[in-house]
Amino acid sequence: MSNAIPPEDRDSIEQEARQTDTDHLVFDPQSQTQVNFSAPIHSRSQFNSETSQPVVEASKEAAFDVWSVFQLIWQDPANGLQTAITSLGDSRAFNAGIALCVLFILAFWMAALKVIASLTAWLSFVNLLGTSFNQQLSIFEHIRILISASIPVLGMIAVLWCIRQIFKGAGNYKQFIFVTGFSLAPITLFWLLLCLLGTSGGELIFLVSIFCWTTVVLFLNTALIGVLRLSSRNALLLVPILFVSDFFITRIGFDILY
Repeated sequence: MSNAIPPEDRDSIEQEARQTDTDHLVFDPQSQTQVNFSAPIHSRSQFNSETSQPVVEASKEAAFDVWSVFQLIWQDPANGLQTAITSLGDSRAFNAGIALCVLFILAFWMAALKVIASLTAWLSFVNLLGTSFNQQLSIFEHIRILISASIPVLGMIAVLWCIRQIFKGAGNYKQFIFVTGFSLAPITLFWLLLCLLGTSGGELIFLVSIFCWTTVVLFLNTALIGVLRLSSRNALLLVPILFVSDFFITRIGFDILY
């Protein structure tokens, strides 16, 4: 009788592996590894919800900060922007400014669609002259309107940065986005009113526009003094220069797009 150990039978090993916890384990004869399928599998929706939670929280915080800053500016118009930046910090001020800039762009887009719809009846006579007038805007035209609305926002941020560099002022790009968003907030109110009324409320829209533009001037003057730390004399001269510069930047952008 030989005492040698018989060689291992591969088929018997595989059979034993299949019989061991067959509900959870799978034996791979090529890699000799066992895979446990009972481990929890995270679906794509769970990952998306986990990823979207910081975005939702940041949006809620930005909306709360915007409302708080408006209350602060209402109580102290002269120093409200500077106090808000100091209390919020650059990161939260940046988020609040981005939220207001996005709201300005969306309000401009909605107001443009409202005006186009209001003027459709007036422009319908063009069809009688043999020229077709398409009332439905394409996706490219919607995108072009959104880009057009973003040009004055980016232009104002760029002009504020140039003023800081030329006059050796204070501030950074996050604060400039915050200043731009809040300075354009009255114009956002004007776009929203135009979106609600269209071209029917001409007198009311005109009166509100006067209030909005004068408020923008006051906000920018306050920002140049409190945020960029410029003198009152320089701020008085630079506010119209800022408007004119942003106007020409917007005009060039519109010429390129249209």
